[in-house]
Amino acid sequence: MKINFDYIVYLINFANSFKDMRKILLLLIVFVSLVSCSEYQKVAKNPDVPAKIALAEKLYKAGKYGKAITLYEQVKASSKGKVRNERVDYFYADATFQKKQYLLSQYMLERFAKRYPNSEKAETAAFNAIYSYYIDTPVYSLDQAPTYEAISKVQQFIDEHPNSSHLKEANQYIKELNEKLQRKDYEIAKQQYDLESYGAAMKSFDNFLLDFPGTKYKEDAQFYKMKSAYILAINSVASKKEKRLRDVIAIAKSITKHFPNSKYIAEINKMSSEATQLLK
Repeated sequence: MKINFDYIVYLINFANSFKDMRKILLLLIVFVSLVSCSEYQKVAKNPDVPAKIALAEKLYKAGKYGKAITLYEQVKASSKGKVRNERVDYFYADATFQKKQYLLSQYMLERFAKRYPNSEKAETAAFNAIYSYYIDTPVYSLDQAPTYEAISKVQQFIDEHPNSSHLKEANQYIKELNEKLQRKDYEIAKQQYDLESYGAAMKSFDNFLLDFPGTKYKEDAQFYKMKSAYILAINSVASKKEKRLRDVIAIAKSITKHFPNSKYIAEINKMSSEATQLLK
């Protein structure tokens, strides 16, 4: 990119004639950007690897991660992967993380931590790698395979860095990822209830409560399980009605034991009372 310095000087003098310092500052920023752009284009087209590495680090430190990544990729391509430098590898990997290219940064940062286990940046790289896994998980309604993988990666970090300053955050990631899995299974069971498939809903709620005994959805799951049991019971043939009514009463006792002030308490008591009367 060719820069017309006489034109830049003219613009500065023009702004100065109006004593507008903000215009001068803006023009200086434009000038610096033009120079930087020119330098980047020159180095990018040059096969000089050390020059690419030097400018890439300069751009990385200036927060221009996209351009830094491009230069690092050129370095790796031109050397056919033979350039292995701790500093280069870290800045390259971290640039992908800072650029929020999380799918790539998972791999890059994880590889750095394994390749340089004694590096002072190894733990930071490992932690940012698990954050990349964590942040890249899908919403609960989609397939949760990435969430299971993220939980595994975060747990591995916790096991390998028991004294890390990032343990609190890592444990929070585990909690949030598990809650996402819980929400997925809870909504599947609730959907069966909404579709009036009450037998299937009861089984799904049972499995859900077995898989996640401490879930925050426990009260809701037990209530809709009871409601499914109640609807099944009152619409049952005579041979099945007694057992199903007793199931309703048993579920009601369990809920009121664990949630004596349940938000569903009025409806729970009503269904339990009706089931008791029908048994008589």
